[in-house]
Amino acid sequence: MNKPSESNEVGAIQAVGLNLLSYLDFKSTRNETLGDIVRKASGSTAICDLLDVYLINNPKVKKLILVEQSRDIYNSNAYVRYDTKGFNAYTFKDPYSNTFTIVYRGTARGGWIQNGVAFGSSQNNIYYTYKKDNKGRVYIAGKYIVKEHLSTVQAYAVNYFNYNAIKYNWNELYNITVTGHSQGDCNAKLVTLKSPLVDICYGFNGPNFSKETITELQLNKEIYEVQKNKIYQYRTENDQVSIFGYEVVNENQIYYLKGNSLKLDHEIDRMVYVDYDKRGNPKISFNDYKEDRTFFASVLKKYNNILMELPVDIRGAVAIGTMWFAQNYFGRDKSFFNEKVQLWNICLAVVTSGIIIPIALIQAIEYKYGTTTKFIAAILMGFAVVIMIPIISIVLGGATVLGLVSYTIDKITSNGNQFMDIRNGLVKLLTELV
Repeated sequence: MNKPSESNEVGAIQAVGLNLLSYLDFKSTRNETLGDIVRKASGSTAICDLLDVYLINNPKVKKLILVEQSRDIYNSNAYVRYDTKGFNAYTFKDPYSNTFTIVYRGTARGGWIQNGVAFGSSQNNIYYTYKKDNKGRVYIAGKYIVKEHLSTVQAYAVNYFNYNAIKYNWNELYNITVTGHSQGDCNAKLVTLKSPLVDICYGFNGPNFSKETITELQLNKEIYEVQKNKIYQYRTENDQVSIFGYEVVNENQIYYLKGNSLKLDHEIDRMVYVDYDKRGNPKISFNDYKEDRTFFASVLKKYNNILMELPVDIRGAVAIGTMWFAQNYFGRDKSFFNEKVQLWNICLAVVTSGIIIPIALIQAIEYKYGTTTKFIAAILMGFAVVIMIPIISIVLGGATVLGLVSYTIDKITSNGNQFMDIRNGLVKLLTELV
């Protein structure tokens, strides 16, 4: 069972507090202290209660100063406008040292589909080069386009980091921490792997990367190999998000925390609880450490392993289709990034999941209980297939069929090669599975 060092755990708890704050509603101007911000914040009662205890037990943290937030930077000519529906990041400074912490918030309500884009085909992302004028103001000195397998939000995260590095003259004498939860965790890992300025990264229940993205990151292999040793991951044992993608974190730097076995404990406030020290004073502590994921999470991990091996076009289509459901359920708003989600994305997500989930269930049972249970697993798979058939039939019913026919005609006529690639990929998948 992996357990962090005492100093690492202390740093991670401080990072948890800043991540909790990012999920509250607050209006703040630059140079306000964390204590002042928390007093004015509103939102989840559970998070507010945890933050109150957190500040009582960490009086020095109250004095951290909020020096930047992504939604304000557009007021100068040094950045593009980022709406809070799409991307949120915050920068805190210790007033007594050259220590900065960047917090990347989890998925904003208009950014769910971006989680799927990150596992799909390459796209063009815009990056900026920043400079300072003789009055110390940051401005955009130029911009360039990179074709890569990162999402737009991930490119935002890199730009935000680079802006701060120029504005505050970061170098090796500064202590730079990055942290994030969920999508924010993924962004924090990304900037850590890209920049040697980052000293440590604390991530919580975030997804990983596609193999194409890892290949691109490894183009600067020296930085990649050094920086990956600075990433520490805290995950609840039954989290459904951190299982996605290929792992970049060292195995001995991943720590699993007890969760509620009846729920999917993804939220960061479910990773900690109010504990008491020997004097009876309240403090925030992590849940008990566990050996590994729960069985349910291991099924999802097997699902991920199969999904990640699909051809990139199909994998991306399935991921985007899946995140379309998340956007409509969790985001309950239009996507901020106006991604084009076709009907076939949604259909492919349902059909592919219907194929993969039973297979992942068999693999998880076999892994946990041995080959003697394979026959039982096969029976369970049969039941799973019987359950999935009517669900798939409904999804692929009336309106879906009509839409799919019209889309297929357009696809064959306008981009036959891509259509055939997807068809051949599905045939290959079914052949390998059978």
